[in-house]
Amino acid sequence: MSPSRTSIEDILKNAPNYMDVVSAYDLDVAESDWQVDETGGLDMTLDGNPKSGDDRTNAMHRLILRWCSNAPILNVLFSMAAHSNATTQRLNTEKDVIAPLVFQNRQSMERYHDIDNEMVAHTFGGGACAGAMMVVLNNDLMRYKDDFKQAADKWETGSPQIEGRSFGSIVTAAAANFRHHDEWARTNPPKSLQLVSIRVIADVLKQQIAPNGNRHPFRHNVCPDLLEVLSGGDFERLNQRFFAFAKKRGGLIAGRTLAPLRAPLARATPQATLPRPRQTTAPRCRAGMIAGERGTLEEVSAFLIPTAAIKSSPNRDGRTGLIMKYRGVEYTVVQGIERGVWKWSVNAEGRIVTGNEQTRPRAVTEAEKAIDRALVGRTGTPLQPD
Repeated sequence: MSPSRTSIEDILKNAPNYMDVVSAYDLDVAESDWQVDETGGLDMTLDGNPKSGDDRTNAMHRLILRWCSNAPILNVLFSMAAHSNATTQRLNTEKDVIAPLVFQNRQSMERYHDIDNEMVAHTFGGGACAGAMMVVLNNDLMRYKDDFKQAADKWETGSPQIEGRSFGSIVTAAAANFRHHDEWARTNPPKSLQLVSIRVIADVLKQQIAPNGNRHPFRHNVCPDLLEVLSGGDFERLNQRFFAFAKKRGGLIAGRTLAPLRAPLARATPQATLPRPRQTTAPRCRAGMIAGERGTLEEVSAFLIPTAAIKSSPNRDGRTGLIMKYRGVEYTVVQGIERGVWKWSVNAEGRIVTGNEQTRPRAVTEAEKAIDRALVGRTGTPLQPD
């Protein structure tokens, strides 16, 4: 997939539809309202966003939103990793053919060295794509785990399992390998925390290692191998296992068996191109653009940058991520599940005022008007702008 032929904008236009994802993977996401805490304020998630419904419903809702935003890039990364793997195998075959001719003519020798260089590029490039996927999937699952307070033992033993290891624990081990394989290569025997991930990888890849992990074979990036195990070379199978694990961990299927896919999403192959965007009236899960608007940098960053990082870098008008401040009063503006619904909430003078608007800018305006009204009621005169 050449960047010159497929722009980033084209890729991001292919974000899956929220309700298509719910239907395809038989997800149970009930319609729910924001929650109020014991003080009367909005109940917030650990990363500072308003909580919708109980822990499990809120966790699944947020997981779907995050996955929809990541799916286009994950699809491309999967295609690139698969392409690199196929190309490496083809080059390796060509190298075996040329090897006996290397010392017979200069052309064969030059081609032999060129193949070496190409194989290194594809090995590192494909490994980077597979590793990036594992980090993204792990981040999504870790936030999901935190949202409904899943115990570690259940997380590690849950289904679906591969070689006795849960999908979540494999993804976590793969992300650790991608981040720290250079450190693993310098540490012998591995530290106890490293050994946890190393043992998972050893089981999944069917490699025998010493009880203390001494001289284990995972001192390089093995994410391409783990991605192959998790997906079987099929992006859609990876998606199915991702949500099957999330449903089991969240207890959201209440004893039901998993329904067959009714509308499979895009499947990546080594030569895959992303499908044309669908025309639909259901909500689209694009970062800050579910209502069909072109998102601002702030809106897109809410999905790409952790909320804590956004909070530490306020904009000139005092807004920080989803929790914003106007004239000293905090308020929130978040995307609703329905298309074209932005929910705003103001907590001023001990009262919570909420409302819905069709666009984010209008929601911001109405929230700030509500703050103006509340402050007028306190002072008798409107406050001057900051």
